[in-house]
Amino acid sequence: MMDTLAGSCSTEVSTAPISSKGTLLAEYSQGTTYFIHQDHLGSTRLVTGYPSPSVVECDDYYPRGEANANVNTCFAATDTTYKFTGLERDSESNLDHTQFRQNSSMLDRWMSPDPAGISASSLSDPQTLNRYAYVRNSPVSLSDPPGIITAKLQRFV
Repeated sequence: MMDTLAGSCSTEVSTAPISSKGTLLAEYSQGTTYFIHQDHLGSTRLVTGYPSPSVVECDDYYPRGEANANVNTCFAATDTTYKFTGLERDSESNLDHTQFRQNSSMLDRWMSPDPAGISASSLSDPQTLNRYAYVRNSPVSLSDPPGIITAKLQRFV
């Protein structure tokens, strides 16, 4: 891009996520490809770099998604913004962003009610009555990537 004041050329630094079928595979930034290694829920556990093979980041989470800083075995800084269940985590608010709403792993709840409304609730399943509950209070075996209960929850167990 041309800098009009100085008359010189400069490039913008950007990060581009690389995904396939909704699964984050890698991020490309400043000439380096960072491969994302995920667990059964899609949470980022390890980030490795290419072309120089190195462990860039290690992540561990409590069952509700809060980062467990005490178990960082590789002592690397956290670089990727894709964290618990592969959702993008805002570094300022510490909220995980989905298509429809934001989740707080510290508070163990959604920050807004389910946009599907009370009509998506069922008296036969009391967990659906709490429109702020994350994945019907089963975060170890369920995931909700879009953030709406009427969407099919992904079961991993």
